[in-house]
Amino acid sequence: MTGLEAIPALARQHGLKVMLGAWVDANPVDTDREVTKLIAAANANPDVVTAVIVGNETLLRKEVTEARLVELIERVKREVRVPVTYADVWEFWLQHPSLAPAVDFLTLHLLPYWEDDPRSIDDALAHVANVRRVFGQRFAPKNILIGETGWPSEGRQRETAVPSRVNEARFIRGFVAQAEIEGWQYNLIEAFDQPWKRANEGAVGGYWGLYDADRQDKGILEGPVSDLPHWQAWCRFRGGGGCGRRCLGGRFGRRCCGRDGRGDRGFWFQRFEACRFSRNDFGLCRFERLGGFRRFDGRLCDVRGLRATEQPPEQHDGHDESDNRDNPVFLKPGHDLLRL
Repeated sequence: MTGLEAIPALARQHGLKVMLGAWVDANPVDTDREVTKLIAAANANPDVVTAVIVGNETLLRKEVTEARLVELIERVKREVRVPVTYADVWEFWLQHPSLAPAVDFLTLHLLPYWEDDPRSIDDALAHVANVRRVFGQRFAPKNILIGETGWPSEGRQRETAVPSRVNEARFIRGFVAQAEIEGWQYNLIEAFDQPWKRANEGAVGGYWGLYDADRQDKGILEGPVSDLPHWQAWCRFRGGGGCGRRCLGGRFGRRCCGRDGRGDRGFWFQRFEACRFSRNDFGLCRFERLGGFRRFDGRLCDVRGLRATEQPPEQHDGHDESDNRDNPVFLKPGHDLLRL
């Protein structure tokens, strides 16, 4: 038993379709067992299995030769009635030209963070689009599936590629929007954070999910998102401390709360996470210092509608609204602050 046998029944139970895969590695006995199970499962479950994948990044790992992989693909094609593909990083399709004629469609892995020349979040979407266009032209008329694409929310930085929840949201939202316009077929990597991957890929391997390991929504697909834990809560501060935080793609560089000079006055402030410094015209937040406080002045963010409002902040006793020692707030009224 490899575990493959249970997948079609689970998919059927939840109304899902699946692309079923066989793990191909350097062990020929294990590989033959996987392939045999794949063929049997695909033929027994035509209502659920839409395609099969013979091997995943096997050439990347240098575990089999191109000829051996083509042999396995051709064996599966003879014995199943659904399309057959192989999945690997896009460069390996270019390095192994005999693969494309053997499959029914190509499955590419396009992960800008993991490239040999890592791409920054600002360049990632253009890189993905360029590779996809090259493959669409070079391998036409075969269909292209982007089998894996995504961005990590935590982990180590690779040159200019910086993992963060904000960057994951930027990449996923931008990619989905472009893919829908272009008519690309794709899978996002991945549904849930998978901590077990840290053993092989380092800490970053465990943080590619749209949901965390506890099945909690990370806010990647829609709505406000921040790298600050528990940022959704309204904040009430007493005493000292700073709350400048990174929000969607930007960073608050100043403190926005603190003592009022008498030691015990706190204040409420509107959810600052909907604002951000931005090069992309999302709106700009700054803070005004009032006595010992730094708090929002002028327009506040209403994250329920993700719109800037004209409502002035609550007045605090003993503070002069004209005591403007720092830059004022800039928010663009009516601007959708978080849409990518």
